[in-house]
Amino acid sequence: MKILRIILSLVGLLVLLCIIVIAGIVFFVDPNKLKPVIIEEVKKESGYQLTIEGPLSWALYPRLGVHIDKLTLTAPNQTAAFVECSNINMATSLTDLLTGQEKLEGSVRIGILRLYQLAAENTYVDVRWHNKVLTLEPLQATFYGGTLSGKIEATHLSAKPQWNMNLQLNQVQLKPLLKDLNGDHAKVNLSAISDVKWVVTTTGMTRDEWINNLNGAMTLKLTNGAIEGIDFNYLVTAANDLIHARMVEMPPATQITYFHNLSGSFIIKNGVMETNNLLLESPSFTSKAEGNLNLLAQRIDYHLQIQPLQEDTIHWAVPVLVTGEWQDPSVNLDKVALEKMAVEEQLQKVKSKVQTEVKKLPEEANKLIQKLINP
Repeated sequence: MKILRIILSLVGLLVLLCIIVIAGIVFFVDPNKLKPVIIEEVKKESGYQLTIEGPLSWALYPRLGVHIDKLTLTAPNQTAAFVECSNINMATSLTDLLTGQEKLEGSVRIGILRLYQLAAENTYVDVRWHNKVLTLEPLQATFYGGTLSGKIEATHLSAKPQWNMNLQLNQVQLKPLLKDLNGDHAKVNLSAISDVKWVVTTTGMTRDEWINNLNGAMTLKLTNGAIEGIDFNYLVTAANDLIHARMVEMPPATQITYFHNLSGSFIIKNGVMETNNLLLESPSFTSKAEGNLNLLAQRIDYHLQIQPLQEDTIHWAVPVLVTGEWQDPSVNLDKVALEKMAVEEQLQKVKSKVQTEVKKLPEEANKLIQKLINP
């Protein structure tokens, strides 16, 4: 029992010593002395301009660190910040931070993080800086009703930064995300619950450089969604009327296409996303799509094949072209392809009629004509 009391007393003394040290730091060390150190280190190692607004203060939860009200990050030769953060807690070794060590580890919690137009909340990330390599892992955040997670690694920050990203979006609401990204004036909007995976690399310091040098792959799966601004069912009806030489009715005032699933994969080359397996499934049709999306020019070039499921409609896929600016694309039936289909359908009808009549002929004549029809 005596040994146990001694051990407990030592533990109590250690705890008391820790409390005294922490209290001494909180009450007698001014964290604002770290501000120029942090700004200078970021400038020296990356070339980015870090701006810290408001005074720094100590944060005690979940671990001892520095609290920052707001900070912004601006790329070299740029005037507008591309990153804005508020309500930040940084926890790391103060000795390493103050002495500018080559190796630095810590964790960062950010209440609100905005990267250009996109916003995340409750971001948590472990930060490692070692041998001039910046690693952000694990990265977790609340993102448009879902979650963002993954890893980001950056090298050559002081020269031409290279970024390697492996990111996953889970159960993200796509409509508000696209609204922040594209603004309120898009002609076509997409709403869905989205799961997306990015495995990409890029180089550069500015947004245009990042997009133009983007390479890698992306997979996506959207569920319970709607395409606002395009009515695929109307396009099927219009194609049916055209193929049978009937008057095509005007499109409805409100155009929308509901779907169960939209899935596919993309190969990204120098900022251009290409796909040949995009599949949309709805109650009345399926649609396959191939084409590309130019992220920097914000232009789309897709070729769709809409296959109706109802037996009382046409039995072949309706060709549709979606081209132009992605905020205001042109959506049209591929009339050249439709004309070929109309000709083929008429030829098939004539062929069937001829075959019916040929069956009435004597056997020898029937064989001769069959050879002519089906050489």
